[in-house]
Amino acid sequence: MSNIHIKIHSVDQPAKLIPLLRKYTALGISEIKNRIGSGQSVFTFNALDEDECEIANKIIMGIPALGGEVKLFDDDEELTLDLYWNLQQQREETSKYLQDIVDLQNTKILISLDEKFLGMIGDTCTVFSTLGNDIILESEMNNRLMDLLQTIVDDQVPAKVYQVEQYEEGFDEDDEVSPNEILAQYKSYFD
Repeated sequence: MSNIHIKIHSVDQPAKLIPLLRKYTALGISEIKNRIGSGQSVFTFNALDEDECEIANKIIMGIPALGGEVKLFDDDEELTLDLYWNLQQQREETSKYLQDIVDLQNTKILISLDEKFLGMIGDTCTVFSTLGNDIILESEMNNRLMDLLQTIVDDQVPAKVYQVEQYEEGFDEDDEVSPNEILAQYKSYFD
């Protein structure tokens, strides 16, 4: 299913629908009247395109408010409005899930801890910089980093963790996150 057609059935006064449909479609007044009268689609949209769905949703919600009944069709098969709304919710959740994964992949983790804990690091991170007795370590999101963060949590190592964009050169206090937050975030998408 990709292209969905919106048709209007049982409308008392088709003229009430014209401003709504003119606003969101490229159809002229007579074309709108003809399509409503003959049961043709007044709007066709790609169900996977977020922008087109946004327009379609406004039409789908607006028609009943103006006295019309909306029917949705995937080719010749009618879709119920409940099914359509469920599909839209799934599309939004999938889109958010994918964006969250991209966001995680485009961030890096910086860990500030006392240099006496350097032995526990191994080759998990690279040294980003030093600040007094603290070393600032840098790592991308991966399983070895998650093991290190779990060790920091389990052993109650005094460390500060920062999550920044992949190409940022620095960090500030606003970037600070808890190791548990990073662990939970990572596990929710990659475990």
